[in-house]
Amino acid sequence: MKKILTLLTLLPLLANAQVANDGFNFGSLTGVLVGIGVVLLIFLVLRQLVLWYWKIDKIVAYQEQNIIALQSVYNTQKEILKQAKEQTELLRKIRDKIEVKTD
Repeated sequence: MKKILTLLTLLPLLANAQVANDGFNFGSLTGVLVGIGVVLLIFLVLRQLVLWYWKIDKIVAYQEQNIIALQSVYNTQKEILKQAKEQTELLRKIRDKIEVKTD
């Protein structure tokens, strides 16, 4: 796969490899820019094909759903822990009052 992508990358450069001896030539610059554009377009199409084939977009969507669900569970546990601490503190106050009365 890397060899194919390397070849596709070098193809436009090889096609426009003729360099004029009379200095800067806008034709070669245009060819290079078109070649870079074609390579970029091929890269984006192949990237989408790979993402589709390996179902990476669906995997990412499922992971985002899992993150939301886990955040909800975490927030619920945090709230339960807060309530448990409040109840523990209340029970300690009640215990202290009972101990004071029995003494």
